[in-house]
Amino acid sequence: MKRNSSRRTSDREIRRLTGLSILLASAVILQLISNYVQLGTFSITLALIPIVLAGILYGPLGGTFLGLAMGALTIAAPATLGGIFFLTDPLATVITCSVKMTMAGLLPSLIFLAFKKKHPNVGIVLASLSAPIVNTGLFVAFSYLFFYPTLLELAGQASTSVTSLVFLGFCGGNFLLEFSLNAALSPALIYLCKALFRRKDIGSDVVGSPKKEISPSESK
Repeated sequence: MKRNSSRRTSDREIRRLTGLSILLASAVILQLISNYVQLGTFSITLALIPIVLAGILYGPLGGTFLGLAMGALTIAAPATLGGIFFLTDPLATVITCSVKMTMAGLLPSLIFLAFKKKHPNVGIVLASLSAPIVNTGLFVAFSYLFFYPTLLELAGQASTSVTSLVFLGFCGGNFLLEFSLNAALSPALIYLCKALFRRKDIGSDVVGSPKKEISPSESK
């Protein structure tokens, strides 16, 4: 029995790693697309959906892992490396990208866990909608914390206020696009999660984990 239990645990861990690897690959592809495709003057973080899905399927550790990985990819993006923030303070830029993406994976997963027992669909929707809020909210907070002198200088050059520059120039349009996209995809995300929860090979131990196998001796 111990050998069978250990074997099932090992198989489940392999499935978890496989599932996270697939989500990571999907997030990388979507992030690369968003790095080079813009809607007018705005760009969006398409990788938020796989990050949220990782948090729902694999819990806080899964969401945190995928968020941290995508934070590293965001730092390496041409738009980041050539941006005014990185040129002003590279370390602060690294902290900003890493923390905001990591928390965009962790907090939605915690929100889902709070609703998963009684209202899992509500938890999935709230988790999906919270990701762009966390991502943009932390970007704004770190912008004021680390880059206020730079923002003040840019606002003076543009004859506007720092608040207008941050919300209308840097992240307002991006946030609306990301939030609208996540809201539009929430029904599909519910359907996808339900389908994955029913699969025994998904490797999730949050919801829909494989049913306990009953041995012949236990069934008698």
